[in-house]
Amino acid sequence: MEDNEELIWQDSSSQILNFFGFSISSILIGVSLIIGQFYYSIAFFAIPILLLFILWNYLVIKNTKYKLTTQRIIMQVGVFNKITDEIELYRVKDHRLEQPFIQRLFGLGNVVLITSDQINSEVRMIAIKNAPELRESIRKLVEARRITRGVREFDTN
Repeated sequence: MEDNEELIWQDSSSQILNFFGFSISSILIGVSLIIGQFYYSIAFFAIPILLLFILWNYLVIKNTKYKLTTQRIIMQVGVFNKITDEIELYRVKDHRLEQPFIQRLFGLGNVVLITSDQINSEVRMIAIKNAPELRESIRKLVEARRITRGVREFDTN
């Protein structure tokens, strides 16, 4: 981060995204254990594959990280190979809050940003705690950053 840049917020997506996949995998592991008493080869192959599926999905969510600073949004994804994307706040053109029913039950939401960035024209921060507050913080920081940089939006039809 630059000298005058401050970290405002950081978090990662919630593991609630894995709820259905983990639930189905757990049921299939239970079924494999029961069937495995009669057909050992099914349990021998199915259980390790399902456990790897659970572990992989856990790691994917755990290694999806978001940071908000006074100047930019930084996203990092990847388990083995890391990809870090940065979006300058003054490039954010619009924002949206999505709160799917299941996520709302857990106090989560998605913050979607429409940007003028060449690589990421739409940024989705998925299953974030306190998403309405985060969206409002981003809105205020974007306005402040635009004023500081003297950036104005110019739309053409």
